[in-house]
Amino acid sequence: MFRMINPVQDYAWGSTSALTELFDWPPSAEPRAEVWMGAHPTAPSQVVLDDDGPETTSLDTLLADHPELAGAADGGSARAAGLPFLLKVLAAARPLSIQTHPDAERARAGFAAEEAAGIPRTDRRRCYPDPSPKPELLVALDEFAALSGFRDADEAAEDLEALVRLLRADGATADSPDGSEAAAAVGSLADLLAAEDHHGALEEILRGRREEFVAAAERITRLLAPEEPDLRADVVGRPGGLAPSTADTLRRVAAAFPGDPGLLVTVLLQRVDLRPGEALFLPAGNLHAYLHGVGVEVMASSDNVLRGGLTGKHIDVDELLAVTEARRLPVPHCPPTTPAPGRRRYTPDCRDFALERIELPEAGSPLPLADEGPAVLLCTAGELVVERLAEEDRTGSAEDAGVALGAARGAARLRLRPGQSAFLPATARHRLVGGGSGQAFLATRGAVPA
Repeated sequence: MFRMINPVQDYAWGSTSALTELFDWPPSAEPRAEVWMGAHPTAPSQVVLDDDGPETTSLDTLLADHPELAGAADGGSARAAGLPFLLKVLAAARPLSIQTHPDAERARAGFAAEEAAGIPRTDRRRCYPDPSPKPELLVALDEFAALSGFRDADEAAEDLEALVRLLRADGATADSPDGSEAAAAVGSLADLLAAEDHHGALEEILRGRREEFVAAAERITRLLAPEEPDLRADVVGRPGGLAPSTADTLRRVAAAFPGDPGLLVTVLLQRVDLRPGEALFLPAGNLHAYLHGVGVEVMASSDNVLRGGLTGKHIDVDELLAVTEARRLPVPHCPPTTPAPGRRRYTPDCRDFALERIELPEAGSPLPLADEGPAVLLCTAGELVVERLAEEDRTGSAEDAGVALGAARGAARLRLRPGQSAFLPATARHRLVGGGSGQAFLATRGAVPA
């Protein structure tokens, strides 16, 4: 097994304190948004080849040189040739972009079309930098708020009508004599939703009447600001006003993206509040956004994102509409199973990954880890000791495996503290043997259809 040194992404929506509090890391003046654990070429983890020495290499290089570590020997398929998932810790202090992801067929076609058009893979206009889908699973570590899928049309209409009243009551500004034009634009969305035309509502905001929705978003941003307590009180709370969860969403989004028309897109989406241990699985076509909180996220190793607002990055409205599911979707909760005490396993309908949360008592018998090919083990609390079992190679003896892999065998035993992780290769079996009470997440491949 291999100790991992993981890249930290400092996106603007990240938190300056969450990872310090969670992992006892040194304070940071810069936001720390995501910790990446995997072999994604954009930012692969480094792995320590021998825990007694300083030599390291990137995980993608290690797996390219030794594909058997990723399970290629179990059939040699393209899927087995690398790590099919990327594990993250995500710490959001402010909203992320509204986005959706393609299915496998759309990803392959989109990638091929952009390659044929000669668009560089680093070009910001690129929607498909790789040919893979990007399903995602997020498990909350603390209170976590998200938006997921289109909501009930009647509920959305009530909130839209509250915003219309707010805009109509607004006085003249330097740019507009009153809020009637913005109110008319917002009111049109309720009509489209009543006709179940979710694509039409989304297109109106992002393209059809974009300037009117920019003006509406600017007014709503000002009217819901903290320095306007009387106006806020007039429009928040049922009946006749904004639902409290919608008001909270709008305030958070307006504070981070004042005047962004994506503010109105959020009113069309379902608000989902997760408690620690609860999970969301976001398949292709689900229009979603994370608002705030800390969670462990695992996804297919892809970077294909179609954005729909709350971002300075490229928005391709045609492609977004083609990929997004244009109907109300149930909240995609992913309740875990409990295969054993202290173990919760999240197994969405996805062949690329599954995720297990492990609560380790202070004392107890050694705990075998899932034997499903390569895995990444992350410690999130307490202290863990993981060791490699003697029967290393599934195609030959342990002695033969050692000769073949050489330094690529890694360490036989690792002690992990909060925020530390290990790559567990497919050539060995592993177990937790103690070290004190702790919590861990284990990312593995998902079930492979017959």
